[in-house]
Amino acid sequence: MAPDDEPSQLPVDEAPAETLLEAIGQPAVPAPETHAHDIAPPQPPPELPPLDLAAPEPEPVEVQLPAETNDHEPEPEPPPLLQRATEPEVQPKPARAVSPLADKVVDALVKTVTDAVYAKPTAAERAAFLREVAALVEADNAQDEAPAPAGTDSPAGLTQYAATPAPEPEAAPVVPIEDLAPEALPEISTKIAGRLGSATSILKKPESLDPFAQIGKSAFKLPPAVESQDADEDTGELALSLLDMMTGGNTSSQPQERALAADTLLRLVPKIPVRQLLAIAERVSIMETPPNLLVARLIRDPRPEIAAPLLERCMHISDQDLAAATADGDVHKLRMIARRRQISPTLSDQLIDRDDTSVILTLVRNPGAALNHHTFFRLADHAVAHHAVLAPLATRADLPAPVAFELFWHVPQELRRFILSRFLTDSENLNRILKITMATQGGDGQGTAEPKFPPREQLDQALVVCAGGAVDEGGQVLADLAGIAHETALRVLSDRDGEPLAVLLKTLGYPRSRFTEAMESLQRAEVQFLRPDRKIEELQSIFDTLSFNKARILVTYWDWFVRKAGPYAPQN
Repeated sequence: MAPDDEPSQLPVDEAPAETLLEAIGQPAVPAPETHAHDIAPPQPPPELPPLDLAAPEPEPVEVQLPAETNDHEPEPEPPPLLQRATEPEVQPKPARAVSPLADKVVDALVKTVTDAVYAKPTAAERAAFLREVAALVEADNAQDEAPAPAGTDSPAGLTQYAATPAPEPEAAPVVPIEDLAPEALPEISTKIAGRLGSATSILKKPESLDPFAQIGKSAFKLPPAVESQDADEDTGELALSLLDMMTGGNTSSQPQERALAADTLLRLVPKIPVRQLLAIAERVSIMETPPNLLVARLIRDPRPEIAAPLLERCMHISDQDLAAATADGDVHKLRMIARRRQISPTLSDQLIDRDDTSVILTLVRNPGAALNHHTFFRLADHAVAHHAVLAPLATRADLPAPVAFELFWHVPQELRRFILSRFLTDSENLNRILKITMATQGGDGQGTAEPKFPPREQLDQALVVCAGGAVDEGGQVLADLAGIAHETALRVLSDRDGEPLAVLLKTLGYPRSRFTEAMESLQRAEVQFLRPDRKIEELQSIFDTLSFNKARILVTYWDWFVRKAGPYAPQN
C-alpha cells in the first residue's frame, strides 16, 4: 500500500470516481451539468518519464481533470483504500551454481547403471539362472499333476483349497559352473525349451569356435613393433626438426640444405623410437618430392607398421624399389602394396607370382590394379582352386568376356545369372557377327550361316539316350546336332546345376512348353544329370529369358575353350 501523503496513482481512464465510490458504499456525487461550449477540449495524456527501477520511490504523476463550474463542490478524494498499491519488484532467482564435480558424479552413476543393465552374464550366472528356472518349472509341473486333497469336492472346500497359498520351493544351492557336469546344461535347456515351446528365443545356443575367424585374424594381424636398442627420445626430436626443415618448401630452405637434412636424417633412423618413426613415415608419405634414399630405407624396415604408410600411399616409389622391399617375402608388406591406389601390370604380376591367396584376394579387390590379359587367365586358375577369389574376380569391371565365360562353370548360381546379364546382349551387329562366326566355325563345314534347328524327335531321342545311362552316345548326338565338339557336349551334361544344359537346348531350338518335362525326366533318371534339390522353375526362367543369340555366343566360347581356339589358343 502506498503512503497516505502520496497522491493516487490510479489513472482517470481506468476507473471513474463514481464507480470507485459505489464500490465502498458511499453515495456518488452527481455529475455537474455542462454545455458543449463549457467542455474543455480533450488533452493528450502527458508523457510519462521512463521508469527508473533504481529509484527508491516512484515520482507522483499529476492527473489533470476537466474544468468544473464553481457552483458545485469539488469532488472528494477517494479514501486511501482505493489507492493502488505499487507492485513490488520481482527479483529474479539467482542461478543455481552447478559444480563440475557434480556433473562428473552424475555421469559416473549413469555409466554404472548402464553397464549393469547391459552387462553380459557370466557362465556361473547363466547356470544359476537355468537351475532356478528348471526348479520353478518342476515345481509347477508337480503342482499341476498332484491330486486334489479330500474335501474339495464341494464348492466351499474347493474355494478353501484355492485360497491356501502354495508352499514356496526351496532355493537350489548355487554350484559353480566348473563343478557342473557337462551334460547338465543341455538337459536343463531341453526342459525349459519343452516348457516354453520351441519358438522361444530365451535360450541361447552355446558359442562355437569359428576356425576360419582364427585363421583370418592370424593372417592379417601385424606383428608387434620391436623397439630398437639404441632408441633415444632426443634423437627422435632432432629427426622431427630436420623433417620440418625438409618440408618447409623453397621459400624457407635451399635444395642443398634439404638434401643435407635428408642425409642426416637417414643416419639417425636406427636411433629413432618407433612412435616418432611412425610420425616421420606418415609425413614422408604425403611429401611431393620425398628423398629417395630415405624412402627406400623406410620401406625396407623389418617392422611392417613403419613401412605401411609409404607402401600404401606414397606414389613416388618405383616398381624396382617396391620389389626390393618385398624380396624377403613378407606377406604383410605384400598386402600393403596390393592396396596401393595405382598398381602397374608388371607389379601385379610380381604380386601374383608370390602365390599367396590373401595377397591375390587383396589385389583382385583393388580397382586401381592394372592387369594384363594373360593375368586374368592366371587369376581364373587360382580362383578355381581357391573359391574365395571367384566373386571378386567375376565382378571386376575390366574382366574379359572369355575369362567370364570360363568362370561360368565354377561360380554359384547367383554369379551365373550376373555373367549372363552382363556379358550377353542382343544387337543387329552382334547378329551379323554371329552369322559369320557360325559360317566359319571350326573350318570343317559344320557351321552354317543361317541357324537350322534339328527335328524335335532327334532331340527327344538324344535326351532319352542320356537318361538311360548312355552318356557318351547321347553326348555325341547332341554334339552333332549343335555343331560342337564331343568334349563340349560331355562338359555340358556333367554340370549338375542345369544352366549349361538349358543354354544348349536353347541353342538347339527346344520347345519351351516341353522344357520342364525334359528337365524333370533327367532329374529322375538313373544317371541324375541334375541335383535332386535343383529347382526346375529357375531353369525354366533362364531358358525363357535367354535368346538364341546369347545362347549361341556362350556355347561358341565354351567350344573354343575345349578346342583351344580363338582367345583360348596358346599362341594368343
